[in-house]
Amino acid sequence: MEERIAAGEFLEHAEFAANLYGTSRAAVEAVINSGKTCVLDIEVQGVQQVKRAGGAMAGAVYVFVKPPSIEELETRLRGRGTETEDSLRRRLDLARRDMSYGKDSLRSYGKNSLRSYVEASVSSGNMLKIAFTEIW
Repeated sequence: MEERIAAGEFLEHAEFAANLYGTSRAAVEAVINSGKTCVLDIEVQGVQQVKRAGGAMAGAVYVFVKPPSIEELETRLRGRGTETEDSLRRRLDLARRDMSYGKDSLRSYGKNSLRSYVEASVSSGNMLKIAFTEIW
Protein backbone atom coordinates (compact mmCIF):
# COMPACT_ATOMS: atom_id res chain seq x y z
CA MET A 1 0.00 0.00 0.00
CA GLU A 2 2.92 2.34 0.65
CA GLU A 3 3.88 2.17 -3.03
CA ARG A 4 0.31 3.07 -4.03
CA ILE A 5 0.31 6.00 -1.58
CA ALA A 6 3.60 7.25 -3.07
CA ALA A 7 2.09 6.92 -6.56
CA GLY A 8 -0.82 9.17 -5.54
CA GLU A 9 -3.48 6.48 -5.88
CA PHE A 10 -5.21 7.51 -2.66
CA LEU A 11 -7.26 10.64 -2.13
CA GLU A 12 -6.50 10.36 1.57
CA HIS A 13 -4.71 7.89 3.79
CA ALA A 14 -3.79 7.43 7.42
CA GLU A 15 -2.20 5.00 9.80
CA PHE A 16 -4.29 3.87 12.75
CA ALA A 17 -3.31 1.17 15.24
CA ALA A 18 -0.32 0.20 13.07
CA ASN A 19 -2.55 -0.36 10.00
CA LEU A 20 -2.71 1.76 6.85
CA TYR A 21 -6.10 2.88 5.56
CA GLY A 22 -6.96 4.93 2.52
CA THR A 23 -9.59 6.03 0.03
CA SER A 24 -8.97 5.18 -3.60
CA ARG A 25 -8.81 8.32 -5.75
CA ALA A 26 -10.04 6.35 -8.79
CA ALA A 27 -13.06 4.97 -6.92
CA VAL A 28 -14.11 8.43 -5.71
CA GLU A 29 -13.64 9.95 -9.16
CA ALA A 30 -15.70 7.13 -10.72
CA VAL A 31 -18.61 7.87 -8.39
CA ILE A 32 -18.39 11.61 -9.03
CA ASN A 33 -18.10 11.13 -12.80
CA SER A 34 -21.21 8.92 -12.76
CA GLY A 35 -23.19 11.87 -11.43
CA LYS A 36 -23.74 10.32 -8.02
CA THR A 37 -22.93 11.79 -4.63
CA CYS A 38 -19.87 10.27 -3.03
CA VAL A 39 -20.03 10.08 0.78
CA LEU A 40 -16.82 9.40 2.69
CA ASP A 41 -16.52 8.65 6.40
CA ILE A 42 -13.02 9.93 7.12
CA GLU A 43 -11.05 11.33 10.02
CA VAL A 44 -9.89 14.94 10.30
CA GLN A 45 -6.46 14.01 8.91
CA GLY A 46 -8.22 12.68 5.80
CA VAL A 47 -10.33 15.83 5.48
CA GLN A 48 -7.17 17.92 5.48
CA GLN A 49 -5.71 15.77 2.69
CA VAL A 50 -8.92 15.97 0.63
CA LYS A 51 -8.97 19.76 0.98
CA ARG A 52 -5.39 19.92 -0.34
CA ALA A 53 -6.23 17.54 -3.22
CA GLY A 54 -8.61 19.97 -4.90
CA GLY A 55 -9.69 18.77 -8.35
CA ALA A 56 -12.96 16.85 -8.33
CA MET A 57 -13.13 17.33 -4.55
CA ALA A 58 -12.89 21.14 -4.65
CA GLY A 59 -16.62 21.50 -3.99
CA ALA A 60 -16.75 18.88 -1.24
CA VAL A 61 -19.10 19.36 1.69
CA TYR A 62 -17.77 18.44 5.14
CA VAL A 63 -19.83 17.38 8.14
CA PHE A 64 -18.02 17.25 11.47
CA VAL A 65 -19.60 15.04 14.13
CA LYS A 66 -18.30 15.43 17.65
CA PRO A 67 -19.18 13.79 20.96
CA PRO A 68 -21.29 15.79 23.42
CA SER A 69 -18.14 16.31 25.52
CA ILE A 70 -14.69 14.85 26.10
CA GLU A 71 -15.97 13.50 29.42
CA GLU A 72 -18.82 11.67 27.68
CA LEU A 73 -16.41 10.26 25.10
CA GLU A 74 -14.13 9.01 27.86
CA THR A 75 -17.10 7.38 29.62
CA ARG A 76 -18.15 5.64 26.41
CA LEU A 77 -14.63 4.44 25.61
CA ARG A 78 -14.11 3.13 29.13
CA GLY A 79 -17.51 1.43 28.96
CA ARG A 80 -16.47 -0.55 25.89
CA GLY A 81 -13.57 -2.03 27.83
CA THR A 82 -11.34 -2.14 24.75
CA GLU A 83 -8.82 0.59 25.59
CA THR A 84 -5.66 0.53 27.66
CA GLU A 85 -4.95 3.67 29.70
CA ASP A 86 -2.33 4.65 27.13
CA SER A 87 -4.60 4.12 24.11
CA LEU A 88 -7.43 5.93 25.91
CA ARG A 89 -5.17 8.92 26.54
CA ARG A 90 -4.06 8.98 22.88
CA ARG A 91 -7.65 8.77 21.62
CA LEU A 92 -8.81 11.56 23.92
CA ASP A 93 -5.86 13.76 22.89
CA LEU A 94 -6.71 13.15 19.23
CA ALA A 95 -10.39 13.90 19.90
CA ARG A 96 -9.44 17.24 21.48
CA ARG A 97 -7.33 18.16 18.44
CA ASP A 98 -10.08 17.05 16.05
CA MET A 99 -12.72 19.04 17.93
CA SER A 100 -10.49 22.11 17.82
CA TYR A 101 -10.00 21.64 14.07
CA GLY A 102 -13.76 21.31 13.55
CA LYS A 103 -14.40 24.48 15.51
CA ASP A 104 -11.64 26.43 13.77
CA SER A 105 -12.65 25.14 10.33
CA LEU A 106 -16.14 26.43 10.82
CA ARG A 107 -14.67 29.90 11.13
CA SER A 108 -12.00 29.50 8.46
CA TYR A 109 -13.81 27.94 5.53
CA GLY A 110 -16.67 29.42 3.53
CA LYS A 111 -20.04 27.90 2.86
CA ASN A 112 -18.78 25.97 -0.16
CA SER A 113 -16.30 24.04 1.97
CA LEU A 114 -18.12 23.56 5.25
CA ARG A 115 -21.87 23.92 5.24
CA SER A 116 -22.89 21.89 8.23
CA TYR A 117 -21.50 21.36 11.70
CA VAL A 118 -23.37 18.63 13.52
CA GLU A 119 -22.83 18.71 17.28
CA ALA A 120 -24.26 15.33 18.18
CA SER A 121 -23.08 11.79 18.61
CA VAL A 122 -25.56 9.77 16.62
CA SER A 123 -25.63 6.65 14.48
CA SER A 124 -24.20 7.01 10.99
CA GLY A 125 -27.64 6.75 9.40
CA ASN A 126 -29.10 9.47 11.57
CA MET A 127 -25.99 11.61 11.10
CA LEU A 128 -26.38 11.43 7.34
CA LYS A 129 -30.08 12.24 7.55
CA ILE A 130 -29.30 15.32 9.68
CA ALA A 131 -26.41 16.38 7.47
CA PHE A 132 -28.26 16.07 4.19
CA THR A 133 -31.30 17.86 5.59
CA GLU A 134 -29.12 20.80 6.62
CA ILE A 135 -26.95 20.82 3.50
CA TRP A 136 -29.45 20.27 0.76
